Amino acid sequence: MRFDDRLNTARQWREMAGRDKLSLRQLVIKVTGRKQFVGTPQSVALEIERHVQEDAADGFVFAPHLTPGGFDAFVETVVPVLQDRGVFRRDYRRHDVARPSGPHVSGTMRRRGFEQGRFWGRHAIMPTALNFGPTLSSMPHDKAEAIVQAGRRLDARGWVPATAGNISVRLDAERIAITRSGVHKGLLSAADVIVVGLDGAALSPAARPSAETLLHCQLYARFPDVGAVLHGHSVPGTVLSRQTDAASLRFEGYEVQKVFPGQTTHDAAIALPVVGNDQDIPRLARVLAPLLDETVPGYLIRGHGTYVWAADMTAALARFEGLEFLMSCELEARRIVA
Repeated sequence: MRFDDRLNTARQWREMAGRDKLSLRQLVIKVTGRKQFVGTPQSVALEIERHVQEDAADGFVFAPHLTPGGFDAFVETVVPVLQDRGVFRRDYRRHDVARPSGPHVSGTMRRRGFEQGRFWGRHAIMPTALNFGPTLSSMPHDKAEAIVQAGRRLDARGWVPATAGNISVRLDAERIAITRSGVHKGLLSAADVIVVGLDGAALSPAARPSAETLLHCQLYARFPDVGAVLHGHSVPGTVLSRQTDAASLRFEGYEVQKVFPGQTTHDAAIALPVVGNDQDIPRLARVLAPLLDETVPGYLIRGHGTYVWAADMTAALARFEGLEFLMSCELEARRIVA
């Protein structure tokens, strides 16, 4: 509908209101409304993020008919999810700020710090619009989805029982996306993926990464080409590691060894490092540091689980599956001998 002819526009709106039996409020909603997101706080947050990351939108605006009643609910429920996922700022530098046009800021907004955010208003009750597009940073939807799908694949094979295991991908030189603590990997959603720095600290204080996040960060910091890290707790890996005091598990004569870099024939051997379990993760990382090797991108923590890494998620999954096959073969061979 064209709005440059005001009289014609008013006539069309009046005809529309009469035809559809619309109140003035309903008419305003219909002629000014844009795409609406309806759902739980998590689903709305994920849709907002997806639209921005896929370049379908660069920001979102609160329409007047949603405020003031709907604004507080959004701030209290949806914004924390966006912050938890690391895609909405918590703090603003002074020169980033566009101050409101007046002192009409709600108590909730003040508590949340939104008087420092990007919003504008002309009404005495509260700002009529909030545009937070510029505050959304990048955690591409496909990165979170890759972690979700990897979790389902590992769970289907029994390699991440209960809430065990961690899955991560590199976002850039300073950040990774990783599963939050305490979630079942077969039941993951994008909301269960959080952003942390290479120091293991969550970008959002509300996010709770696993203590073992530091082991993922160690690999990303050590190997710039690593794009994905998988950690699982399979029966073969747990049992084999508990049956040996050796510093490594040796695999020789298997065709599947070629899933590891530099392995071009079965007529070779690889040694997978095995280290003792330790609840002190920084200390465990120091033990692992001299054992990390580009030619054997994996290790086993005794009685605990397996770590594998690769340039991307597809390669990491293939490598993890290949290693699980090798360990299953070794476990079965020992059972037969026994």
